[in-house]
Amino acid sequence: MGATQTHPRLPQQGYDPTQTGVGVGPDPALEAFNEAPITGLLSEVPGIGPAFSGLLGEGEGEDCIKNTFQLIGKFLVLRTSNEEDGKLIDCVEHCDKFYWWLQSKGIGGVRGRIVQCIAEKVNMSYPGIYNSKAWTGPKAEEKN
Repeated sequence: MGATQTHPRLPQQGYDPTQTGVGVGPDPALEAFNEAPITGLLSEVPGIGPAFSGLLGEGEGEDCIKNTFQLIGKFLVLRTSNEEDGKLIDCVEHCDKFYWWLQSKGIGGVRGRIVQCIAEKVNMSYPGIYNSKAWTGPKAEEKN
């Protein structure tokens, strides 16, 4: 794998790992989620409660998400190739696509948290699919 490509970020522009609502330091909910086996209950994902589970379950086909496995599957499906050059999109664009898809489902302020949790969980099985150091900017530099 090559060097990590970094992207400057503007506030309110897609997913930003420094804007997940979790302060600096350990995150017990994320750590517990990463360490536990997946049960399938959407509520096991930090940030998803009954209301967001209902929103994710709306729709048809692959847009109707009823369990954690389907949510992870949706995250993976969004890792596509660029139409221009056929190369796989990078981590930043991938997380942005998932972030905006969550918004399209009606998920509000915690969607950055959900992106982080799913991305980190998937990265445990597919190392390199997520790298929080791929983002740059004043807040990201403070955290890294």
